Amino acid sequence: MQNVYDAEGQVVGRIDDLILAKKVVTHAIIGVGGFLGLGRHDVAVPVGKLIRAEDKIVLRGATREAIRAMPRFEYSNMESASAGVR
Repeated sequence: MQNVYDAEGQVVGRIDDLILAKKVVTHAIIGVGGFLGLGRHDVAVPVGKLIRAEDKIVLRGATREAIRAMPRFEYSNMESASAGVR
């Protein structure tokens, strides 16, 4: 898990997971808010929108509110999409 910062250095979320496609990371799952997993809002962000600045991961233009306004990512969507693939 790694924190995600805005351009001003404020924590706006945390990378909790990565999505791989053909052995390449395509999206980071960023979680915002919540306490012990309750009230948490996860979103999928293309890794191309994340920038490494010194020892931080930055999502330019991000705020907690902007991330919460993004469509919620749910793992069940992935599981149902891949249910027929073996």
